[in-house]
Amino acid sequence: MADIGGRIRSLRMRLDRSEPGFAALLGVEPELVAAWEAGERIDRDALILIAGATDTEMEWLIAGLTPAEVESFHAAARADRRRSRRPDQAVRDDGLVRPRLIMADEPPPPSIAAAWDVQPESGAPAARRRPSALLLDLPGATLVAGRRAAAYRVRPASGLEQVQLKLVLQGRHRFEGPRGRCTIGRGGALFTSSADAGLAAYAPAGRYVSVFLPAASLATRAPRFAARLMTPIAAGSPPLRLIGAYVSSLMLSEDGLDPETARSLAEHFVDLCAILLGAEGDDRALAEARGLRAAQRTAAAQAIEAGATTPGFSAAALALSLGVTEGQLHELFLETGEGFWDRVDARRLDIARARLVDPEFDPMTVAELAFACGFSSLGEFTRLFTARFGVDPADFRRRR
Repeated sequence: MADIGGRIRSLRMRLDRSEPGFAALLGVEPELVAAWEAGERIDRDALILIAGATDTEMEWLIAGLTPAEVESFHAAARADRRRSRRPDQAVRDDGLVRPRLIMADEPPPPSIAAAWDVQPESGAPAARRRPSALLLDLPGATLVAGRRAAAYRVRPASGLEQVQLKLVLQGRHRFEGPRGRCTIGRGGALFTSSADAGLAAYAPAGRYVSVFLPAASLATRAPRFAARLMTPIAAGSPPLRLIGAYVSSLMLSEDGLDPETARSLAEHFVDLCAILLGAEGDDRALAEARGLRAAQRTAAAQAIEAGATTPGFSAAALALSLGVTEGQLHELFLETGEGFWDRVDARRLDIARARLVDPEFDPMTVAELAFACGFSSLGEFTRLFTARFGVDPADFRRRR
């Protein structure tokens, strides 16, 4: 801890503060500052406090890393995640449902084409042969995430009516049809029906999520859903945020879904869309108990996957982002037989294990790695790591 203590002292000196002055800035006793600078009583909470109060990078406090070095680590981690999670384009004959890439010039899949006749707008640039979106066909719901052609026309096809939720993640989307004209921006959404012809256009650099559902499924839970078509949904709606996180999580999955799970997930999307389309009474209560909680749990798990090691990660902050109380967040995980912090610790341990054998992280001590991965102390990290992997983290690093 001496190196961390030295960096805390150098930070104090750079700010031209005495030990009492630095302690006053942080709201702690001067004796605690002296202990930190001696390499004692340092834990992650202390580092978060110092970093936040002095606008200092946690990675520098923990390991002396420069912003450029931090970014290189993050870039490598992002590249690893992309390589490990890229959906397989090959069709696997194992009966499982997986996302697949679709190309910009590829016609819509049968699940969409049965209800929607989609044609490029006259004069629009020809689509190039490149990956354009990820598609996941569930029994009773089709999910699409990616980019769209600049403009296209839709007309009713011969199949049963479908309703499409269009959620804009980046850019803007415009739709013109018999019910009027509507433009939605980042974070907003819109429901349209395959029974209506119209012109749709996305910004050239736009990104989106689309959920296609049978109109009949929605009608049983939100009987007056048609009145909400072509009505913009403002960014920030909790069900809308959850749909975006839910789709993103499913698109990253490469394990595949068994048919029963796939059907259950399709029902969750019907529930979430029914809430947005005005489900009432018992229908709304059922939709919230089933689809909303499943989506909240998935969004929470995704947030843990992406941010368990980030400074300031907490149950309170995550609960606030999901629109639930901290107690409700813990209940979401207990329903599956797993505690919230058990999931967080497991994710942090997996990251720490990978870093202990990665030469990129050799300059960091085991204690520095423990703090960087979100653990409050070296003792806590050592205990949890040994319990899970059967070996002390320092020994594990030596044996690589």
